[in-house]
Amino acid sequence: MKVLVVIDKNKSNLKETEKLYNAEIITASFDRETNADFVANETITNPLDGYNFLSNVYNYTHPDAIFFADSILIKEAASYFAGKNGLGLIAHSKELKIKDNMLIGYVPGGSNVFAEVVSTSHPVLLILRSNESKNVSSIKPRYVTFVKNNSMHLESEEKTRENPLKLARIVVGIGRGVKPSLFPYVKDFAKDIGAEIGCTRPLVDIGLFPEEKMIGETGISISPQIYIALGISGALQHIVGVNAKYIISVNTDPYAPIFAKSAVSINQPVETVLKELKGCLRNFSR
Repeated sequence: MKVLVVIDKNKSNLKETEKLYNAEIITASFDRETNADFVANETITNPLDGYNFLSNVYNYTHPDAIFFADSILIKEAASYFAGKNGLGLIAHSKELKIKDNMLIGYVPGGSNVFAEVVSTSHPVLLILRSNESKNVSSIKPRYVTFVKNNSMHLESEEKTRENPLKLARIVVGIGRGVKPSLFPYVKDFAKDIGAEIGCTRPLVDIGLFPEEKMIGETGISISPQIYIALGISGALQHIVGVNAKYIISVNTDPYAPIFAKSAVSINQPVETVLKELKGCLRNFSR
């Protein structure tokens, strides 16, 4: 089996390929400065150029499967590649599985279940979401030229500000179990301990928080030292975006799934424990 892996700067989708013991792994990158077997001769900034680059690399390699990193530009190029070639595309795969010699995307679904998704087209296209990184050691990368698409162009090279949630050491997450009347107290608590505030998707959907605060499968992924989950049940769509060293959860439901993921579980109303937690975490954060 030959697998082409389209990596991002962090090589974040490479770790899962270790499960393909006998496969020939080939890497490609849109970024000229990222080490890979095939590199664009100039850094790609739009998905149509990404598609043209991928098409050339595919013609060189003819892989049985292509794994795409979970970054916006690469995902958009993957969609173009799938659409133009009439191929299926397995998206949002958290994990790669091999069963009966088939590649399977392990995709989070509703009600805390995973769906095993198989593509019947060839090559198999799969967007692989992973938070683990792996180094690439290509000694002589092959620089690939591609036809630039003039229908899209880069307006500005100004970098957008990194979402503070991605950089935070402590994050306080707010779920539906927190009454809106408590939001000011939660914000004061987060400020006192130097934390950023995030939330679950339902709170964004009803307009209580902006989209950039949404943590989870369809939001952003965070990797804090401490994640304090207030009134959050722990649905997979949320938890897959949390890669915290320690999770402290507060929930009135003794069977909340998030308790199974938590270092500290507090089965009490948020308003009951907020004051005590504030004092405890202020000392711990130092």
